[in-house]
Order: sequence, then C-alpha cells, then structure tokens
Amino acid sequence: MITAFTMRDSSNREYKMLMMRNPWGETNYNGDWSKTDRRWTSSMISQVPLGIDPTTSDTIGIFVMPLTTFADTSQDCVSDY
Repeated sequence: MITAFTMRDSSNREYKMLMMRNPWGETNYNGDWSKTDRRWTSSMISQVPLGIDPTTSDTIGIFVMPLTTFADTSQDCVSDY
C-alpha cells in the first residue's frame, strides 16, 4: 500500500480509498474504481494524492481501490493461514 485517502463526490458521499502498487504489473485491478470506472471525473481524480491519475497510473503499476474491497479480499487471503 502506498497511502490511504478519502474522496467526496458532488453529493458529498465519502469514499475511503487505498492507493496500491503492483510491482509485477502482470495483471490489472478491474473492480470498483478501476481505471475504466465511469465515476472517475476530473473532480474525483483531483482528490487522489501525490498527483496520481488512477485512469492512467496502471502503466507504472499503481491502482486505487475502495478500502472495503481490500478488506474483503484480504480476509480471503489470511483465512487459510
């Protein structure tokens, strides 16, 4: 994980997000808020820290995902441990 942050849309709805890095770059995240998600407006992109544009940052292995998605998938990973 690179950082955690919060975004708000025009209706003031809050989105808790994580910025992640895939060092292997062999697959792309394709869930909610992936690079092709229609919710990525210029206003939402401007709220992403470090000047990262999540609609193009996959070329450097960086992607953004909702905290809840990470929590759900992480539990699957550690439940077998």
